[in-house]
Amino acid sequence: FHSSPTVDLELSQIEVAADNMSNSLGLKVPLPTTVKITARPLLTGTFEMNLAVNDEQFATFTQNFRMEHVPAVGVNSVFQKYLKVRVKSGEIGIYSELTSDKGIYHGYVKPFFYHLEFEPKPSDEGNPGAIWSGVLNTVKGLFENDKQVIATESEISGRADQPQVDS
Repeated sequence: FHSSPTVDLELSQIEVAADNMSNSLGLKVPLPTTVKITARPLLTGTFEMNLAVNDEQFATFTQNFRMEHVPAVGVNSVFQKYLKVRVKSGEIGIYSELTSDKGIYHGYVKPFFYHLEFEPKPSDEGNPGAIWSGVLNTVKGLFENDKQVIATESEISGRADQPQVDS
C-alpha cells in the first residue's frame, strides 16, 4: 500500500477477535463469521471495526467502523500537502458502514473534524503565506455547527472485481 503524502497512523493496544470461522458448506446463517478489531490510534484515539463475512463467498460481508478522538496534528502531512497549512489543534473522527453482496458493495464514509485550528507552516511564518491559515480559520467558521464540528458524508459503491477510486 502506498499513499502520497505518507500518513503514519500509529496504532497501539490492537485487539482482534474472530468467532465462528468455519469451512462448512451450506450454513443457514448468511454471515456466520464475525471479526472485531479495536485499537488506540495515536495513543488517545479509539478505533473499532466490526465485520461479518460469509466464509464461502468473501465478497459477501457487512462492515462498520468508527475512529474517534484522533489528534488532527497526527495527519498534518495531509493538511500541509493539500491545504498548505498545519493543524495547531483539533480532533478527527471517521465513521463508515459498508455492505457487499456477492462482490457488489454499497456504503458510506463520514469524516468529522472537531475544533480545528490552523497555523502557518514553519516555512510560511512571517511571509504572506501565513495569511492563508487565518483565511482558513475564518472560512471553517462558516461551515462549523454550534459545537465547532465540520462533517460530510461520501457514498461508496462499486464492484469488488472492478475497484476504482474517483478523486
